[in-house]
Amino acid sequence: MPLGEILAAGLEAMMGASGATLGLIRLVEPATRELVIAAHRNLPAPYLEVARGIPWGAKLAGSVAATGEAWMVGRLQEQPEISHLSILADRVQSLACLPLKTHDRAVGTITLGHDHPEFFGPADLPVLLHATSLVAGTIVAEQLHVATSREAEQKALLFRELDHRVRNNLAALISLLHLAAERMEGAAAESLQEMAERAARLADVHNLLAGRGTQPIEVRELAEVVAKNVLAALPGEVRIRWKVVGVPIRIPPSQVTAVALVLNELLTNCAKHAFSGRATGSVTILVTRDGDHAALEVRDDGLGLDMARSPAGLGLTIVRTLATQNLKGSVTFSMAGDEGTVVRIRFPQAEETLERGAP
Repeated sequence: MPLGEILAAGLEAMMGASGATLGLIRLVEPATRELVIAAHRNLPAPYLEVARGIPWGAKLAGSVAATGEAWMVGRLQEQPEISHLSILADRVQSLACLPLKTHDRAVGTITLGHDHPEFFGPADLPVLLHATSLVAGTIVAEQLHVATSREAEQKALLFRELDHRVRNNLAALISLLHLAAERMEGAAAESLQEMAERAARLADVHNLLAGRGTQPIEVRELAEVVAKNVLAALPGEVRIRWKVVGVPIRIPPSQVTAVALVLNELLTNCAKHAFSGRATGSVTILVTRDGDHAALEVRDDGLGLDMARSPAGLGLTIVRTLATQNLKGSVTFSMAGDEGTVVRIRFPQAEETLERGAP
């Protein structure tokens, strides 16, 4: 229910329960500390123009808000300066001004009036204060809801702007790297192209994570995205068949970039070196679980590594660094039977995905 409706309903209930003939609710304006009329009943327009805002601590409502103590006035004509309602002395004699507070914090006041003197008495006070505490709690809850919704909207706007900037910056970086590579030759050109592909994988990860917040990502889904963008877009005459198989394992956003870059390096290495002199080849990405660790294998049926020496090169150095330092895991290289290579990455699953009951 909107705050305006809550205030109107609360005032109506208070007036009905107390028998008051007029009433108004003032809320504290955080920026100015003024008590501003937020709901009213049976008050003429001239009064509302004169008494729209009251400084904190001034007049009856300001004092009640500042002290947190209720005031009752039995004969307003005898204390005309205590309230702006003295303007309506011909219509109001009794006043009950009650603090709207919760957890000792005043958010406003409710003022009830009647044309009979001494209409509100001490016996009414406990009931009235209990009712105002309920109204105050409802007001605070709605204010928090509005503030939270506004903050969420502002954050969503900020995230959309950041997402737009990141996409544009990555696209610009990729274009610049490709342009620079076209102007170079040999190893320098190849190195720049490789950097462009790594930047492209970062763009893939960003697109995958966009809109998901802190939700974990399924490894097979991530592998599908990377494999499609690496293997399906390769130049040359080799046609590579690929598939992603295994069990569903989810990883948090903090691990997604490292896993994506590992896959990028391994699949790029396969495409460039595993099938030399061949027209076709196959690559399988296998996702399994090993206790509280996730295991990711990239298998190919290509030429195979020379296991007499440790695999070298910048790409595999990146794989080792990401696997051991970023993912806190390990990487192993082995032969896949008579031909082909198996590279296995094993890394601990983050606690948050385990606590969420990742399948």
